[in-house]
Amino acid sequence: MLNGKLAEEDNNDPTFKTALEEYFNGHILPNCTERTKKDIFPRLTFHAGHLFSRRLSTFTTLDFQELHSKISQRGNYIANRVLGDFRAVYNHAIKKGYPGSNPCLVKKHYEEVREGVLNEVELRSFYESVAKEGHHVKDYVMTCLHTGAKRGSVLSMKWEDVDLKLEIWNKKTPLAKKVIRILKRLEKQAKNEYVFPGEKLKNSTWTRILKRANLKNVRFSDLRRTLAAKKAVEAVANKLECLKNKLKDGFSIKNKEIKKLERGLE
Repeated sequence: MLNGKLAEEDNNDPTFKTALEEYFNGHILPNCTERTKKDIFPRLTFHAGHLFSRRLSTFTTLDFQELHSKISQRGNYIANRVLGDFRAVYNHAIKKGYPGSNPCLVKKHYEEVREGVLNEVELRSFYESVAKEGHHVKDYVMTCLHTGAKRGSVLSMKWEDVDLKLEIWNKKTPLAKKVIRILKRLEKQAKNEYVFPGEKLKNSTWTRILKRANLKNVRFSDLRRTLAAKKAVEAVANKLECLKNKLKDGFSIKNKEIKKLERGLE
């Protein structure tokens, strides 16, 4: 990584890679979240790594229109993110003395706004799609969803932290019956201290699952939120049913008393 100002020999017309490194050191590191710090280089390397050696002055608005259109085939969200990265790098370079202008004048594609919770049809399609994956992917995804834990937390799950008899994890997190069944099966073939060694869900796998389920702009957190909402609704429904039964019993008793009083008045 470069530090301070843009390298002297590149100051007037740096390569995109040089400008990106300066943007990372000068803005991302001191101001942004850990996730942003972690994601920006892999994202740009994957989608635009072939452009890193080009100098800023060689890019045109047409170049970015074509790039944006190509990436949008994978989804409007990621296409807009990459375009935003390029725009921010140019703005930072201009701020640091780059004499050119920002050619990233491409209009972002519309991103369908999701509520963050899947409906029953979408959830069923997702499950059917996951069912077509291998056991490793299925077990990992279902454990993530039914524990409500983040993917990184599930990856760090160790056998010593799991109590299958008490059906808890880390001495406090209750495990659903579905998760218990998965863990009991995995325990029989365990060869590592970790429950899911190296089972990180690749972007290509996630994209394949969503495409097969005909779902767009769905994040893993949406699935966790969906199951949490589903459990909350079920809990409320159970409480309402209990309240309904209590009220019914109460009215039944009152009705008997009233009828008895009515007979006394006859």
